[in-house]
Amino acid sequence: MLICPFFISGYIPRMPFKFGNTYKEDCDVCIDDFFNNTRNHNQKIGTLKKSVSLGHRLQPVTSDKVVIRSLNQYRDRNPTGKILLEDKRKFTEAPMPGYRGFIPRQSVTELGLGTRYHEMCEKSLRNFQDSTLLHRTKIKNQLQPNTTLSNSEAKASLQLTTRDDQQGMNQRRIYKPIGMVPKYTGYLPQMRYRFGQTYGDTSRSLPVCAHEQYNYGKYLQTQSV
Repeated sequence: MLICPFFISGYIPRMPFKFGNTYKEDCDVCIDDFFNNTRNHNQKIGTLKKSVSLGHRLQPVTSDKVVIRSLNQYRDRNPTGKILLEDKRKFTEAPMPGYRGFIPRQSVTELGLGTRYHEMCEKSLRNFQDSTLLHRTKIKNQLQPNTTLSNSEAKASLQLTTRDDQQGMNQRRIYKPIGMVPKYTGYLPQMRYRFGQTYGDTSRSLPVCAHEQYNYGKYLQTQSV
């Protein structure tokens, strides 16, 4: 039995779960249990390795060429059948409860408030998919310059109108007039200088949320003019 000194400050296995005895008694019991469990575990591993080495090695039922030929024949007979790489879940299908990975639009919008986890994930993924498809459509439908116009007029013909620009940019505006969602941990300009109001009222009163432009940069341009 290993005797534990009284002045040790390091980690002792299972020491936090021992109560009612002196420090020395608990240390001796914990260290003895640790060494016994380690010794028994090593013996089990050695016994398992011996039993595996004494057993007969498994032989393949057929050769690799026969397996590959059978798979090719199955694919030829079922050309439209799904394979493992194609049989995936839909993008908008919500993950199982307990999933701790990233879900877009979940914690930074109002979609994650007051609903169950499954509904929250489904709404967030559908919103993200709609925004992605809208952006992809705009990229594919880019306007082509008119070569018969001058350089300045051709550049102006490529620009979107104010109405189309606002419809596209409002979907991606971070600081909206309705304010920020509670527990939003991102940066909010001038937030540190406001006191005495709730988070929602404070965010709605800030210029970065209260302006009517499609982004904060455009608002600053109008203020500097």
